[in-house]
Amino acid sequence: MVSERIPSGIQDITGYKVPFKCDGLLYPVPVIYVSINGDALRAFILDTGTSLPMVIDEAVAKQIRLDFSKQDTIDSPVGPLRMANLRSVQICGIDTHNHLRFRGSPWALVGKLPAEMLKICPDRIAGIIGAPVIRGAVALFDFDNQILTLTWNTDAVSALKVRGAPLSESNRVYFVQMTVAQKAKASLLIDTGATTSSIPYDIGERFHTGKTTYGLHSTFTSGFVAQKQALLPAVIIAGHTVRNVAFFLDGEASGKSEPACLGVDILSRFNVLLDLKRRQLVLLPRARRVSHSLIQGITGVEIDMIDGEVRIVKVHQWSPARHTALQQGDRLLAVDGRRTARLPLIVTRRLLDGYAGTEARLLIQKDDGKPTTIRFQRLSEFDRPIKLRIDCDMAKRPNEPLRVLYVPSSSNMRGMLQPGDEILEVDSAPTAPMDAETLFELMTEPSQVSEITVRRRDGKMITVKIPG
Repeated sequence: MVSERIPSGIQDITGYKVPFKCDGLLYPVPVIYVSINGDALRAFILDTGTSLPMVIDEAVAKQIRLDFSKQDTIDSPVGPLRMANLRSVQICGIDTHNHLRFRGSPWALVGKLPAEMLKICPDRIAGIIGAPVIRGAVALFDFDNQILTLTWNTDAVSALKVRGAPLSESNRVYFVQMTVAQKAKASLLIDTGATTSSIPYDIGERFHTGKTTYGLHSTFTSGFVAQKQALLPAVIIAGHTVRNVAFFLDGEASGKSEPACLGVDILSRFNVLLDLKRRQLVLLPRARRVSHSLIQGITGVEIDMIDGEVRIVKVHQWSPARHTALQQGDRLLAVDGRRTARLPLIVTRRLLDGYAGTEARLLIQKDDGKPTTIRFQRLSEFDRPIKLRIDCDMAKRPNEPLRVLYVPSSSNMRGMLQPGDEILEVDSAPTAPMDAETLFELMTEPSQVSEITVRRRDGKMITVKIPG
């Protein structure tokens, strides 16, 4: 981390003070609390990476009796949406003087948001607040104190002697340029709705440290994505050098709507000043140094929800837990002191894997009923022995077939699969009912997957043999 001092006056910026939750594991993206039409506060993701001002999940819209059924449907990256006229929107501040209120808000949209978005944190997500809501503002994300300061009076900020990186705007969202290895430059979307950062495929392939892996991560538009990830030795963003940072590699022909992005995994290493009036990004040193690696960890321990309880379903041979007393069938009661009972499974899995090099403390209960604490060191995700049998980027949404996003030139499937192909069956097993984690494990087992059934974009069905 950088050791420079915080510029004088930054912490004294006046404006609306909005608390948010974002700790990387329980809350991997900034979550704020919003009241619609005077109803109860609900959790919303503050997502600077979306050009939609506000999206409300359809189930929540029905609970608060919004009238949207007669509106025309519009297409969006998160699916079909309908307009809803609201009487008021109130973003919760640290006290009544800091509540940010909008009256007669005609810019809300309603739709069925992806399940992985709604369960991304302990609080059920009700929707998204997008970049247009803070357009023209100065936004200070204080990750140390979990406070967002918003002001549209930029006079005080203009007097501060801070230098940032210029921002460009396209389709109501903002981009910053990043330098890799002092040679290549990439334009990245400033995306507080993304848990991880990504980079164009060709740049990542040219400049990585030699460490690559395939990882599974969630996106709001594509669902879960199995995608190549590379460790870069150093990148420069807004005058700051960030070392040993992981990026997912985005193929230009991936068919995804998201551009390469600067996600919360990198942004949260700093306190972030977005001056959207003067179009600049300023990264400020955090007062509290982040002590652990921000590279994702891996435990090699698989869990699932069985009869309402989180259970261990597999401990891989390469897992650092293989020499402990952890066994298939054990109940997982807590991870690092956090109880699992009421957490969404996706959150428990994220807590379990944690960060590379940190100690995992699992409170388990065996059949004899006696709780036991098991400890072991987490691996880096780049240390996991993994090879994807179908070497391409793939997306999986609930109850939908596996979909091909991108086929690298070095892939074993080059010429056999194309972006947009749907993989309907894997060795005669339908992919639609499978969850993403099960499919990913199946795809990485060396003895598994010999034949797949594929539906082309034109509807043609083919069978593809997987090279050995």
